[in-house]
Amino acid sequence: MFSCRYSGGHVMFSCQTSGGHVMFSCRYSGGHVMFSCQTSGGHVMFSCRYSGGHVMFSCQTSGGHVMFSCRYSGGHVMFSCQTSGGHVMFSCQTSGGHVMFSCQTSGGHVMFSCQTSGGHVMFSCQTSGGHVMFSCLTSGVM
Repeated sequence: MFSCRYSGGHVMFSCQTSGGHVMFSCRYSGGHVMFSCQTSGGHVMFSCRYSGGHVMFSCQTSGGHVMFSCRYSGGHVMFSCQTSGGHVMFSCQTSGGHVMFSCQTSGGHVMFSCQTSGGHVMFSCQTSGGHVMFSCLTSGVM
């Protein structure tokens, strides 16, 4: 089962697989991207703001809270963080305005790819019951 709603830059996904329920909520506005993913194994929330080479990450997992704040001028930055609830890895390329997220939770694997300059958001979510892939254009075309 798949349910999708798009309204004013806000995208909401709801997918029911045989292994569990996955819900996505994505809002893109003025370079700000917010992700919320609910899997059967736990809850993951992402908040990312990109502005003038400044990237801020906020990740809430079922095992704890992780916050990143990084300012730099071009180059490649990689974050690796082990929380009690799972493993979270971040890879960010500022020169191209591209942000990539990879998050491993106890309930399954969630991968995010976000292109801020082009307004394109791609989701790939692996749950215990199957694989779900989403492709979303924030400009209004899905």
